Amino acid sequence: MTKRSTKLQKKPMLKYGIIILAILIGIFLIYSLVIYYKSGIKETGVAFCEKDDCFIAPGDMHAQVDIYVCGKYFNLPLDKGSTEGPHTHKERNLAHFEGKLPYDDVKKVVTNNTYLKLGTFFDAMGVNFSKICIGDKCTGDKCNGKIGKLKMQVNEQENFLFDDYIWKDKDQIVITFD
Repeated sequence: MTKRSTKLQKKPMLKYGIIILAILIGIFLIYSLVIYYKSGIKETGVAFCEKDDCFIAPGDMHAQVDIYVCGKYFNLPLDKGSTEGPHTHKERNLAHFEGKLPYDDVKKVVTNNTYLKLGTFFDAMGVNFSKICIGDKCTGDKCNGKIGKLKMQVNEQENFLFDDYIWKDKDQIVITFD
């Protein structure tokens, strides 16, 4: 056999080897995705314990928080708040949370949702928010010549928890003072 015929035989073997490797990698990736979605990690996060304390890392959570005060859109600060707590990045009025929450590994529940309370998010933004106030406007103050009132909707449903509301990933929160 000549050198040339040996090279020609090696090229198809290399080609088939690469194809088989690509197929195996594809199968592994598909298998990994199936396991990931079946595990529920996407919805619940990853629980872990350090010494006697357990936590859950819910992943990167976001909630849109649109605020209207006397008919005008209210912009929250950008890139504000601790990355361990609620904060914003460069997207306008989008609440973020990527930290960890205290977790009871036996009962499988978060033991302190303070970081996810809407009031905690507004505190991190440096904006006054309660059951009656947003910014410098409080129920009873004038708004466009009329007595104004604070209202809140979460996912198009009226909500009366205001600063005590524990927001969830993909929530659409609308706060209106008029």
